[in-house]
Amino acid sequence: MATAMVDLSTAAYAMMAVYTFCRSREGNDSSGRWLMLSAVFAGFAGTTKLNGVWVIPSMGIVVLLAGWPEGCRRAAATALRYIGVAAAFVVPWFVKTWIVTGNPLYPAFYRFLGGYEWTSGGWERFHTYHWQFNTPPGMEPTPSVLFWVHWAHAWVALLVAVAVVVVTRKSKPAISAAARFAAFFTVAICAFSFYTLRYLFAALPPAFVCIAFATRGRDRLFAPVVCVAATLLAYGIGIKHVKPDLASAIAVATGKLSGDDYLSQNLPDYEAVAFANRNLPDNSRIVVGSLEVWTAYYRFPAFWSDYWRQDSLHYDSKERLLSDMRRLGVTHLMLQDPHLHENTTHLADRVRVKVELPLLAEVAGSHGEKLFEANGFTLYRLRLVN
Repeated sequence: MATAMVDLSTAAYAMMAVYTFCRSREGNDSSGRWLMLSAVFAGFAGTTKLNGVWVIPSMGIVVLLAGWPEGCRRAAATALRYIGVAAAFVVPWFVKTWIVTGNPLYPAFYRFLGGYEWTSGGWERFHTYHWQFNTPPGMEPTPSVLFWVHWAHAWVALLVAVAVVVVTRKSKPAISAAARFAAFFTVAICAFSFYTLRYLFAALPPAFVCIAFATRGRDRLFAPVVCVAATLLAYGIGIKHVKPDLASAIAVATGKLSGDDYLSQNLPDYEAVAFANRNLPDNSRIVVGSLEVWTAYYRFPAFWSDYWRQDSLHYDSKERLLSDMRRLGVTHLMLQDPHLHENTTHLADRVRVKVELPLLAEVAGSHGEKLFEANGFTLYRLRLVN
């Protein structure tokens, strides 16, 4: 994945939490200011996303182990105080989520905590969607395969973490704290989320700190190699993997290519969306039936139809889907031609192409009036009156 999304801010705050903790161990921090500042940064990391919360217990264990030789009770008290300060910055977000959704950890733990516009079945689909990314090559994402692969990742991460703790017992704080945090955070992600490089972003800067310390004294040898490799990597990503690519970004920035022209060239639904924005009433509500997340350019509420990652629209039957649409007040449907992706090999999209898009097409055929069609996208007005 070429886009790090919000995980960059999680990584930045986590790295600052590690750095300020190291300052508390190496300097004269009798007042505990550096340690509390580290807790603040850990708390900030926890506010960036739900997985960011794992920065707090990971750093709490780092604090506990660092102080253990000085007395287990004192170390435990310090670690608990650290976690408490960090959690104080996260709790307001949990409270807000609770008020808005009815579940402070929405959409997780629906079976125990409930939540608006969600069900236990929806959470299982959401969970399965993410676990599918760890399916070994050549295997099908069956429940058994996903279960064993997930916990294999978790146990490997745990074994590595134990090895890191043992190896860094006598290391400097800058090495032990960074390595241990990276290891503990990786265990948390692999066990309670799923293995992906983006979710592990917060572990990468501390890991590279350890590598930097391990290669000290060889700076003149490694620095040119690292700089050249980083430049080539950035160039390759910028040219091939990031949208807009470098040439397009320069063209738009310099005025050689207008923003509208760029979007119309790169978004197949752009013409249909522009038509909808120009002609549909302000109180319209539209379901966007496409495999990509293309909902941002609508000027009125647009609902993504994704079978896996939402639980307001259900595809058990046509009757239930129509009932969901009526409940949400849906007035229009933007539908991507299902045949465009019928040969997809993407594990999650295969299900969407077989289940979701055909059922939406059936609704469009029986309850829709075609308003506009372009580039494989068709806009329908829906008649959903009982």
